[in-house]
Amino acid sequence: MLGDTDNNGKHTINDAVCIINHILNQPCPVFIEAAADLDGNGKITINDAVLLISQYILGTQSKSRMATRAASASDGANFLSIEDITMLPGEVKTIEVMMENDRNDIKGIQCDITLPQGVSFLYDEDSEDYVSATSRIPSKLALSSQMQDENNTLRVAGVCTGSASIYGNSGSVFTFMLKADENIKEGMYDIKLTNVELSYGEAIDVADHSSVLEIQNQASNVSSLPFEGKEYTETYDLNGRHIGISQAKNGIYIINGKKVYVK
Repeated sequence: MLGDTDNNGKHTINDAVCIINHILNQPCPVFIEAAADLDGNGKITINDAVLLISQYILGTQSKSRMATRAASASDGANFLSIEDITMLPGEVKTIEVMMENDRNDIKGIQCDITLPQGVSFLYDEDSEDYVSATSRIPSKLALSSQMQDENNTLRVAGVCTGSASIYGNSGSVFTFMLKADENIKEGMYDIKLTNVELSYGEAIDVADHSSVLEIQNQASNVSSLPFEGKEYTETYDLNGRHIGISQAKNGIYIINGKKVYVK
């Protein structure tokens, strides 16, 4: 029976959970892959979970199989990205995953985040996951992640289980923490976003995105400033946001036009 992914003869939220687990490579004890391919495109993605919930749980969409449309970031205005990052060896940093979208009905999200060797994901004890949802994510969107077996990759997937969609049209949708090894070499590295899909029941496959991670030597072209809570004339973080020095934690900032390491 289409949509009955756990083969128990009825449609429940567990059928959507089984699809999410399959995407994350955490298979359920029973999973009927043919029943999970609701859009009939031959693969299991977050779009199938969106269709299952809308058709069989909420009853808001036709139960006929819907042909999906693929679009790249260049074709529309729905995409994920990560801003370029600067870190020191041994530094821990929280990274934002940004979503730009011209649609207001996006209910499902999935992606792979691949880090370079020498940088690792940190488990977030507060969210009990590797990722933490931001205020753009509705309370009924279950966002989960799982480390994959190869290439230092974290897979993220989530679907709205209620009528709400992801809020807003711009800004961070979730965050994750990473740490640079103490012995990582100075240089430029790539952080890759792949396997991206934003779904509103008619899937959008988004072009891959790559951002730059720059590992700097603290002693190289960066002056050091003891943090005493003193205000300085012009202080910016590395994302270009104007802040007061009293807001700065340990790290590199642009103060009066120069890179400064605040300690």
